[in-house]
Amino acid sequence: MSLRTAATRFGVSKSAVARAIEQIEGRRPRVKAGKPTLLTDQEDEALIGFIHWLDTTGSPATKPQVMKACHALMKRRNSEAKPPSDSWYGRWIATHGDLRRRIIKVYDKARMGSGGGKVENNILSFLNMCEVSGRGPREFAAGGGVREESLESLTVETTGETVTEETVTEEMVPEETAPEVETSLRWLTDDDCGDKRA
Repeated sequence: MSLRTAATRFGVSKSAVARAIEQIEGRRPRVKAGKPTLLTDQEDEALIGFIHWLDTTGSPATKPQVMKACHALMKRRNSEAKPPSDSWYGRWIATHGDLRRRIIKVYDKARMGSGGGKVENNILSFLNMCEVSGRGPREFAAGGGVREESLESLTVETTGETVTEETVTEEMVPEETAPEVETSLRWLTDDDCGDKRA
């Protein structure tokens, strides 16, 4: 069948038929239409898992916490990343309808003044616990945290200090997990992060 015949039959242009054939044959990669998203698919999963994890700890995520956690994930890839806009938050929540019920909009002054550094460190600690447990963010949040029998030790790198080892017990997680922990993630590859971390 010729391009012209196919275009007439399906009511599209010849170039649309040619593009479809190239994609089917693998000569043209499929691309997502529209503006690129702020978070990669893995970062998006991590943010969703973090929100579910906060919910299971009895402290549902607030809008500022979600925004700061998103920014922390973006800064892992690009240290000069700008924070997401308020319009990003609305669009992101709209695409994740299951989260809408979990996120509270009204919060007291004590929670509002929790500080941006704490949220950044909390999400990094959460991702570290996911890595150590060998589970993805959603699985980790659904499973209720780190189990003592699944862990012998946790290797952490504290800011500006040497690597130390601590034994992790169920009582220590999540309350006593060091909030200043930063670590690279094995399940989030260097290619996804955009930089090479050890």
